[in-house]
Amino acid sequence: NFRWLLVASFIGPVVGVGLAFASALALSGGMVLSKQGLAEGVDPLFAALLRMVVAMGVFWPTAMLTGRLRPALSVVRGDGQDRRNFRWLLVASFIGPVVGVWLSLVAIGATQTGIAATLIGLEPIFIIPVAALVERRWPTPRAIAGAGIAFVGTALLCLRNVL
Repeated sequence: NFRWLLVASFIGPVVGVGLAFASALALSGGMVLSKQGLAEGVDPLFAALLRMVVAMGVFWPTAMLTGRLRPALSVVRGDGQDRRNFRWLLVASFIGPVVGVWLSLVAIGATQTGIAATLIGLEPIFIIPVAALVERRWPTPRAIAGAGIAFVGTALLCLRNVL
Protein backbone atom coordinates (compact mmCIF):
# COMPACT_ATOMS: atom_id res chain seq x y z
CA ASN A 1 0.00 0.00 0.00
CA PHE A 2 2.85 2.39 0.78
CA ARG A 3 4.29 1.89 -2.71
CA TRP A 4 0.99 2.82 -4.33
CA LEU A 5 0.73 5.87 -2.11
CA LEU A 6 4.26 6.87 -3.07
CA VAL A 7 3.54 6.39 -6.79
CA ALA A 8 0.25 8.30 -6.52
CA SER A 9 1.99 11.22 -4.79
CA PHE A 10 4.30 11.61 -7.80
CA ILE A 11 1.67 11.16 -10.52
CA GLY A 12 -0.19 14.41 -9.76
CA PRO A 13 2.89 16.66 -9.91
CA VAL A 14 4.27 14.83 -12.94
CA VAL A 15 0.99 15.27 -14.81
CA GLY A 16 0.88 18.94 -13.73
CA VAL A 17 4.42 19.59 -14.96
CA GLY A 18 3.69 17.74 -18.20
CA LEU A 19 0.58 19.84 -18.79
CA ALA A 20 2.55 23.02 -18.00
CA PHE A 21 5.14 22.08 -20.63
CA ALA A 22 2.37 21.27 -23.12
CA SER A 23 0.82 24.67 -22.37
CA ALA A 24 4.15 26.43 -22.89
CA LEU A 25 4.60 24.59 -26.19
CA ALA A 26 1.08 25.50 -27.35
CA LEU A 27 1.47 29.15 -26.33
CA SER A 28 4.86 29.50 -28.01
CA GLY A 29 3.57 27.82 -31.15
CA GLY A 30 0.58 30.16 -31.14
CA MET A 31 2.86 33.18 -30.80
CA VAL A 32 5.11 32.14 -33.66
CA LEU A 33 2.14 31.37 -35.91
CA SER A 34 0.47 34.64 -34.90
CA LYS A 35 3.63 36.49 -35.88
CA GLN A 36 3.39 34.91 -39.33
CA GLY A 37 -0.25 35.95 -39.70
CA LEU A 38 0.43 39.47 -38.47
CA ALA A 39 3.36 39.77 -40.90
CA GLU A 40 0.87 39.14 -43.72
CA GLY A 41 -1.09 42.23 -42.67
CA VAL A 42 -3.79 40.74 -40.42
CA ASP A 43 -5.08 43.30 -37.91
CA PRO A 44 -4.26 42.33 -34.28
CA LEU A 45 -7.81 43.16 -33.15
CA PHE A 46 -9.27 40.82 -35.78
CA ALA A 47 -6.71 38.14 -34.82
CA ALA A 48 -7.76 38.45 -31.16
CA LEU A 49 -11.42 38.12 -32.17
CA LEU A 50 -10.60 35.05 -34.24
CA ARG A 51 -8.81 33.48 -31.27
CA MET A 52 -11.85 34.14 -29.04
CA VAL A 53 -14.28 32.65 -31.58
CA VAL A 54 -12.15 29.51 -31.96
CA ALA A 55 -11.84 29.24 -28.17
CA MET A 56 -15.63 29.42 -27.83
CA GLY A 57 -15.98 26.78 -30.53
CA VAL A 58 -13.80 24.47 -28.44
CA PHE A 59 -15.10 25.50 -25.00
CA TRP A 60 -18.85 24.97 -25.42
CA PRO A 61 -18.71 21.48 -26.98
CA THR A 62 -16.11 20.44 -24.39
CA ALA A 63 -18.32 21.74 -21.57
CA MET A 64 -21.28 19.83 -23.00
CA LEU A 65 -19.35 16.58 -23.48
CA THR A 66 -17.82 16.65 -19.99
CA GLY A 67 -21.06 17.59 -18.22
CA ARG A 68 -19.76 20.95 -17.04
CA LEU A 69 -22.14 23.14 -19.01
CA ARG A 70 -24.89 23.30 -16.36
CA PRO A 71 -22.54 24.37 -13.52
CA ALA A 72 -20.98 26.99 -15.80
CA LEU A 73 -24.36 28.46 -16.70
CA SER A 74 -25.66 28.33 -13.10
CA VAL A 75 -23.36 31.24 -12.22
CA VAL A 76 -25.20 33.42 -14.76
CA ARG A 77 -28.62 32.54 -13.32
CA GLY A 78 -27.48 32.74 -9.70
CA ASP A 79 -28.33 35.42 -7.20
CA GLY A 80 -26.54 37.11 -4.32
CA GLN A 81 -22.90 36.08 -4.12
CA ASP A 82 -23.06 34.17 -7.41
CA ARG A 83 -24.31 37.28 -9.21
CA ARG A 84 -21.47 39.36 -7.72
CA ASN A 85 -18.95 36.69 -8.68
CA PHE A 86 -20.35 36.71 -12.21
CA ARG A 87 -19.77 40.45 -12.47
CA TRP A 88 -16.15 40.02 -11.40
CA LEU A 89 -15.74 37.18 -13.90
CA LEU A 90 -17.21 39.36 -16.63
CA VAL A 91 -14.74 42.16 -15.90
CA ALA A 92 -11.86 39.67 -15.68
CA SER A 93 -12.93 38.06 -18.95
CA PHE A 94 -12.75 41.40 -20.69
CA ILE A 95 -9.41 42.45 -19.20
CA GLY A 96 -7.55 39.15 -19.59
CA PRO A 97 -8.64 37.31 -22.70
CA VAL A 98 -9.85 40.31 -24.70
CA VAL A 99 -7.52 43.20 -23.85
CA GLY A 100 -4.60 40.97 -22.83
CA VAL A 101 -4.67 38.82 -25.96
CA TRP A 102 -5.20 41.82 -28.21
CA LEU A 103 -2.27 43.72 -26.70
CA SER A 104 -0.08 40.62 -26.81
CA LEU A 105 -0.79 40.31 -30.54
CA VAL A 106 0.00 44.00 -31.02
CA ALA A 107 3.29 43.42 -29.15
CA ILE A 108 4.13 40.32 -31.21
CA GLY A 109 3.49 42.28 -34.41
CA ALA A 110 5.55 45.26 -33.27
CA THR A 111 8.68 43.51 -31.98
CA GLN A 112 10.54 40.22 -32.06
CA THR A 113 8.43 37.30 -30.88
CA GLY A 114 10.96 36.27 -28.23
CA ILE A 115 11.09 39.73 -26.68
CA ALA A 116 7.30 40.02 -26.67
CA ALA A 117 6.95 36.54 -25.15
CA THR A 118 9.50 37.35 -22.47
CA LEU A 119 7.75 40.57 -21.52
CA ILE A 120 4.33 38.89 -21.60
CA GLY A 121 5.83 36.28 -19.28
CA LEU A 122 6.26 38.96 -16.62
CA GLU A 123 2.61 38.63 -15.61
CA PRO A 124 3.45 36.74 -12.39
CA ILE A 125 5.36 39.83 -11.28
CA PHE A 126 2.31 42.01 -11.85
CA ILE A 127 0.09 39.55 -9.99
CA ILE A 128 1.89 40.28 -6.72
CA PRO A 129 0.79 43.92 -6.30
CA VAL A 130 -2.66 43.24 -7.76
CA ALA A 131 -3.23 40.38 -5.31
CA ALA A 132 -1.97 42.57 -2.48
CA LEU A 133 -4.43 45.34 -3.36
CA VAL A 134 -7.48 43.32 -4.39
CA GLU A 135 -7.25 40.31 -2.08
CA ARG A 136 -5.37 42.07 0.72
CA ARG A 137 -2.90 39.21 0.61
CA TRP A 138 0.62 40.47 1.10
CA PRO A 139 3.48 38.78 -0.74
CA THR A 140 6.03 36.70 1.11
CA PRO A 141 9.72 37.63 0.91
CA ARG A 142 10.20 34.51 -1.21
CA ALA A 143 7.59 35.72 -3.75
CA ILE A 144 9.21 39.14 -3.92
CA ALA A 145 12.66 37.59 -4.40
CA GLY A 146 11.33 35.32 -7.17
CA ALA A 147 9.69 38.27 -8.90
CA GLY A 148 12.92 40.25 -8.65
CA ILE A 149 14.95 37.42 -10.15
CA ALA A 150 12.42 37.04 -12.98
CA PHE A 151 12.52 40.78 -13.65
CA VAL A 152 16.32 40.89 -13.74
CA GLY A 153 16.40 37.86 -16.04
CA THR A 154 13.91 39.48 -18.40
CA ALA A 155 15.84 42.75 -18.35
CA LEU A 156 19.06 40.91 -19.24
CA LEU A 157 17.35 39.17 -22.16
CA CYS A 158 15.76 42.36 -23.48
CA LEU A 159 18.83 44.54 -23.00
CA ARG A 160 21.37 42.05 -24.38
CA ASN A 161 22.26 44.37 -27.28
CA VAL A 162 22.60 47.41 -25.02
CA LEU A 163 24.87 45.93 -22.34
